Amino acid sequence: MKRSKYTLTKSTDVGNSLTLKPLSEDNAQALYVLVDSSRVHLRKWLPWVDGTKSIDDAAIFIRIGQKQNDDSNGFHCGVWLKNELAGVLRFTQN
Repeated sequence: MKRSKYTLTKSTDVGNSLTLKPLSEDNAQALYVLVDSSRVHLRKWLPWVDGTKSIDDAAIFIRIGQKQNDDSNGFHCGVWLKNELAGVLRFTQN
């Protein structure tokens, strides 16, 4: 499988207690809680928020990102602040 030059395969410390690392399905619960707690704010910019209604939906979102990484059709990773998931960095190609 061809890998994008932008794929993140390991944890990368970017300073100020901020780390980028690949998301795995083990992160689905943390992602769901994060989305659910900020749903009203996030829906203005992120069309997928209203479709994320469960931990399983968050896991599907993560799997889609992993596939896009694997297919070199995007870049997805978790943004961690002090070892807690704080967000997701996602770029996709059309």
